[in-house]
Amino acid sequence: MPKLEYPPELEKLNLEEEPYAFSQKDISDAYALTQVMRTFEHYEMFRRTHDARWNLNDKLYYAYVEPKVWPGSNVPRASIGSHLIFEQIMAIYPSIAQAMFSDPEWFTLEAGFGGDPQAIRAQKAHLEYALEFSAAARGTSTDNQFMLGFLSALLYGNGGVMVEYNADLKAPEITWVDTRDVYVDPFCRTPSFQESARSIIVRKFMSVSEIAKLRGDDRMNVPSDAVLNGLAGQFQFRQADSTKAVQESLRGNVYLPGVTSQNPLPDDKQLEVLVYFSKTQIIWVLNGKHVLYNE
Repeated sequence: MPKLEYPPELEKLNLEEEPYAFSQKDISDAYALTQVMRTFEHYEMFRRTHDARWNLNDKLYYAYVEPKVWPGSNVPRASIGSHLIFEQIMAIYPSIAQAMFSDPEWFTLEAGFGGDPQAIRAQKAHLEYALEFSAAARGTSTDNQFMLGFLSALLYGNGGVMVEYNADLKAPEITWVDTRDVYVDPFCRTPSFQESARSIIVRKFMSVSEIAKLRGDDRMNVPSDAVLNGLAGQFQFRQADSTKAVQESLRGNVYLPGVTSQNPLPDDKQLEVLVYFSKTQIIWVLNGKHVLYNE
């Protein structure tokens, strides 16, 4: 068992007194940490009304009926739910799959002006192979990841996938992103993040061993095993965890944030990673305390 240590506390900056970020050649880790955490708090506060709406959607999907008693007694009334919403979503779900993936060429690449069409076709074939290769390595498929996104969109009104580069496989990969783990700029005026969001933050979890493996990447500032062990014992509770706990309770399960996510094997303990994206920056913050990546 590794020793237990905690990362040094970075100075909390008053961003109003600091130079503009665009005027700085490099953003310090203290600045990056303050920027991400203050932005996350702002976005999470805006998200609370959406979490309440998603709880209602879950109740409708799982046909949950609030238990009641007859007036003046403790005799419970009938609480038989109707799975109308579930049936409607499951009825359209296969139709979406057929519309999207019945054609083997479910995405296209087009040559720009003066481009070589033959080279584009070769690039498309390579990309298709790479995406399926990376998905198969994780025991899934690109179709499945997109369908998880569509199911989320049908249930919550929003759904999505994320395209990232897998350094181990040396290939791009598509993964489903839980809507409840995405924090969007409240000022975003269109469905396109790239068009009008100043930034977005994606919350994900990585095991101690997964983070330790990043030491092979010079861009990553990975703390010692002792610090990772210390951080792994400090679960960062968020509003989204309550939303997920509500969903599990409607399904008859018990989900305890900070407990269910842990594992007896220290290597597999989970740490929160907040991934901040803007047009000019990508910052990873580990458990709200340590800047893992800052470029």
